[in-house]
Formats: sequence, structure tokens, C-alpha cells
Amino acid sequence: MRGSTTRGWSFLAAGAWLAGCGAFLDLGPRRQLEEGGGGVSSQGGSGGDGDGGEAGEAGEAGGGSGPAGLCSPGGDVIWLRTFGDASYDGIFGLAPDGEDGVYLSGWFAGAIDLGGGPMLSAGDRDFFLARLDEDGELVWNKRYGGPYWDDNGPAIALHPGGLALCGAINSQVDFGAGVHVPNGYDQFVVLLGKDGSLVWETWIGGPGEQRCWGELAVDETTGDVLVGSRFSSQAVVSGQIVTSVGESDAIVTRLRGSDGGVLDQRVLSGTGDDLLESISVLEDGDVLISGVTTAGLDLGSGLVVSDEADAFVARLSADLATVKWGQIFVGPGNQRPFQHLVLRDGDILVTGALDGSVDFGIGPVVDSNGGFATRLSPVDGVATESRSLLGFDNPLWLVEATDGNLLIAGSYSGPMYLGGVSVSDPSTVKPTTDPVAVALSSDLATLEWKQLASHSLGWETFSGIASTKDDAVFIVGNFYETLNVDGCDSHPSAGDQDAFLMKRAQ
Repeated sequence: MRGSTTRGWSFLAAGAWLAGCGAFLDLGPRRQLEEGGGGVSSQGGSGGDGDGGEAGEAGEAGGGSGPAGLCSPGGDVIWLRTFGDASYDGIFGLAPDGEDGVYLSGWFAGAIDLGGGPMLSAGDRDFFLARLDEDGELVWNKRYGGPYWDDNGPAIALHPGGLALCGAINSQVDFGAGVHVPNGYDQFVVLLGKDGSLVWETWIGGPGEQRCWGELAVDETTGDVLVGSRFSSQAVVSGQIVTSVGESDAIVTRLRGSDGGVLDQRVLSGTGDDLLESISVLEDGDVLISGVTTAGLDLGSGLVVSDEADAFVARLSADLATVKWGQIFVGPGNQRPFQHLVLRDGDILVTGALDGSVDFGIGPVVDSNGGFATRLSPVDGVATESRSLLGFDNPLWLVEATDGNLLIAGSYSGPMYLGGVSVSDPSTVKPTTDPVAVALSSDLATLEWKQLASHSLGWETFSGIASTKDDAVFIVGNFYETLNVDGCDSHPSAGDQDAFLMKRAQ
């Protein structure tokens, strides 16, 4: 794979999944995110409050310290930092910065302190971006938003020139080129420099809703940005009006890396809901997409009808004009491919959630409320291996680590078995969900390590995982009341919902 890809996150509650396809799709991809606020003792000045959607200032080196929120237990967990105030805060996106640190994105209401002093929201909820070093110390942070809810995103991905991001706003925002006032929810795609300064911004608007839920990738060779959109009614992309056929349709757009201009686009439209979940760039520049359809799609070889929520994967030419192959995996239940990954050996690995059964072409995978993993050939999309991730309710994030292991993060709610080994902790299993992250061997057969966390209540999950060049792993998540992680038991929240960032050995 020649591109970097990552995703934002929003929580798919198990109850909504079991309620059926309609409620499942109404949530948006992996909705609802829990939250994160202040708690890092670090560098950086505070972001400005901002009026009318104006961005808060980037933090500068040499500030004070934030509220206590650090635990350094030693062992596999190197350190843990929590962020939170009396309101709702959350981490949405995670991306390695290429220098052993990380970029974070999230949203907050009230105030958030990432280590440089509190940033204040301009309205109900704003979103933030931050860069932290390998010790979790703040390098810079920014706040964006207006008087209403601006909490859809952003998803973030490392770019040769800095950081690419996509999301949507409901009120107004200023990334540095002037205030943009949307018509409902408008989608933004933005490139920032490594210091957080604006390079360019592009908008996808229209009379309906246009959103990015994390479908973002960067072509590292050209610098182009690939982004997915979910829209209802109409979307306006570079002056071109696109009308949806079904309840909601999807658009794949290639933006020029130098200025954000639209190079190519493709609309995926069926009579139901069509939703992109993941995008990546292959070695030859082709684009790989995956998502879910509720009524069926034509991916180049005729309409494949779906009567529930079925997964699809397709390989598009670099200019998005040609479908080289497309696969729709129809089953009697609901399947949702949260993420795909192009492995170093060229194969494609797709993970997702499953309620019922699905046959990828080599025999059925059955799970009443768990996950699946399937390996596809990049040549024709034919499955070569598939298996159930037993008990892994929401395998949200998928990463290939520097040591070749596969890292999967998400949540579980009951007994969970991977590689023939019990993963779940019976003492912490509850009617809702707890976070879990695992490292599996490249063939998915062996459990190399697991990372659990538990909370006192609520639907909690690990919302992101990333592998760094110094052979460490960053994990982010969100929690209520108290957080229990190896060596950091009964770590209290500061309010309704808080967030955390941990670094552990790979």
C-alpha cells in the first residue's frame, strides 16, 4: 500500500445492532463517541476561545501543566493519560505523526485542557486537533466550531505535507481562510501543515446532509487525498450537483494534494442506504473501498440485490472511472465491514461486525453478535480465508504493526475467544460493553497479546489504535466514572464522560 489511511470513529452500540438494519444505519458509522477533556501535564499555550467559529490558536512550547491525569504503572502499559472536565468530551481520531508521537482529534463541550490550559467551546460542542509527542506531551492544539453541534469529526490521516482531515459541521467554522456557514451539515476536507496551519480547505455542501465518517486516505506518492462522503438529497462537489437515488448515497472523491481541487469522483447509489466505511490506496495508485449497502449496488457486473445490511468491497482505477472488481457478500443477517487493510504481502484483510451469517465464498461464517475477518485477493477480490472473531462485538480499528502482527481494537460484551484462547475477563463482563485490543499473528491463528480495560457503566470501547516506529502502540478510548487498566485501577473521571490515551509495549 502506498498511501496512509486512518479513520475517525463513532460507536455502534450492540443494542442498536441487534435492533436491526434500520436503527443500525441511523446511527451513522460506529456512533456514539464518548469523550475526552483535559488532564495532560505538558507543554503548550492554550487555544483561543474563538468567536463565530474561529479556530483557537495553536499551543506554543513552554506552557504550564494541566490537571492531574497521568498514570505510569510500568510493565506493558508504559503510561496512561486521561482527559476530561465536568461535561462530555471525546477522542474521535488517531494517527501516528511519523516521529513516534500522535495526532488526536475529538470533540468537547464546555472546556478541554490537553496540557496547555483550557480551550473553551463556542457552542454546544466543538472539535479539536492536537499533536502530542512520544511521552504524551502537548506540541500544539486547536479548537474549531460555532454556536451549535460541530462534533462530526474530524477523521485524520498523515500527509507528506502535514495532516489531512475530514468531517462535517452544523453551525460555522474558520480553518484560517474565513468563516464557512453550512446549509445543514456540510462536509469539509482540510490539509494542515505539521504546525497546524491551514494549507487548503475544500467543502462538499448542498441542501441535504453531507458527512464524512472517517473514510479518508492519502496517496503518499502524489499527495492526493481520497475521501468518502455520505449524503442525502443533494451534494455539491466543485460546483457539480449530485442527487441521491436512495435514502443516502456515497461519493468517492480524489482531491489534488497541492490545493484540494477535485480531480475525480464516483457516486455509489442504490435504492437504500449506501455507506462507505474505509478507503485505501494500492501500490499502483488504484483505490480500494469497502462499505455496506441495504438494498443492493451495481459494482460493474450487474445489480446485486441486498435485503438487509450487506458488506461490499471494490477496487477502482486511480481515476475512479473503472470498477476493476467488486464483491458484495450477501447473507441472512447484517454484516458491517468497519475497516479494511492492505497488508504488506499485498492481500486485503477486512474486519467487521456480524449478526447472523455470511458466506465470503469459502463457507459460512456464523456469529449471533460478534466479528468477522476475511482475507481477499487483490487481483479479483476472491476470499482466500475467513473466520469468526468470536465475541468481538465491534472490531472497529485494524492496523498492521511494525512487527507484522495485526492489531484490532474495539469492544466486547460477553465471552470472547481468539486463537483458541479466552480473551474476555469474566469479572468485568457486563450487559453493555468494555474495551478490548488484541495483537494477532499475521495468519490470525495466534493471540500474541491482549489489552483490556473496564469501566463502571455505559457502552465503552477502544476508539483507536496505532503502531509507531519505536515499536510502541498508542490506544485511545473513552469512559464513564472510573477507568481500570493494568496498574491504573480506579482512575476517576472528572465528569460525565472522559477520554484516555495510553502507550503500551508492542
